[in-house]
Formats: sequence, structure tokens, C-alpha cells
Amino acid sequence: MGIGRNGNIWIADAGNNRIRKLSAVTIADPQTDPPVLALINATSMVTGPVAPGEIVSIFGVGIDRSTRRARF
Repeated sequence: MGIGRNGNIWIADAGNNRIRKLSAVTIADPQTDPPVLALINATSMVTGPVAPGEIVSIFGVGIDRSTRRARF
């Protein structure tokens, strides 16, 4: 991520092999769920089926503390 002289924010999106530019007029679609790139066991760091009560780590693009749902 970088910030240009005019205030634009440049983000490298390695998962999609592209660079995105965000400016003051960029509007994000609030209905878009962020894609999840990986869901893994938080203890062993191994991918696999998820069991009820299991603690997992989620890796993806556009996921932060305000994210309430995501595409798996």
C-alpha cells in the first residue's frame, strides 16, 4: 500500500495480480462480501474441515473487524 502526492491510495492485490487506486471519489459497494482466501485451524495452521467450536484463522481480502460475513 502506498499514498501518492495527491492523496490517492495505491493497494497491491497479490491474490488478484493487480494494483488498485482509491481516490476521494472511489465508492465501494457496501453489498459486496469479501472473498476468503483461506480458512485454517488457528492452532495447527492446517487447512481442513471446520468443526463446531473450533478456533480458526481467516485470511482474505477486505476483511477487518467490521466484517460480519464473507464468501467461502
